Amino acid sequence: MNKKLETKLVEDFPKAFSEYGKPPNESCMAFGCACDDGWEPLIRKVCKNLSPDAKLAQVKEKFGRLRIYLQYGTLEDDDLCWEAELASAKICEFCGEPGKEISGSWIKTLCPQCAKNRKKRI
Repeated sequence: MNKKLETKLVEDFPKAFSEYGKPPNESCMAFGCACDDGWEPLIRKVCKNLSPDAKLAQVKEKFGRLRIYLQYGTLEDDDLCWEAELASAKICEFCGEPGKEISGSWIKTLCPQCAKNRKKRI
């Protein structure tokens, strides 16, 4: 994720991102949000609705979907993360437009335009 979007998330949700910026041997949040910009609204929605004590342990793309892992949280928080993962399977990771999972050497969720642009780069 671009640093500007990521920094805004950290500023808006300091408690959820309390592990952000720690060394890699202490937290996976040392790597920030390891996904592209299109899923920022999903991450924001999860953070906005997390219980007060919930903390993010890791945010990343895996197998074409957004994965949000919690260090602390309730079952309702887990449900929010699961809903975001399901939604991410239909949202382009790059631009946020409607997309679908595309497999190849990597599984990515992309809109038709981003898929076309990606093929040109590869």
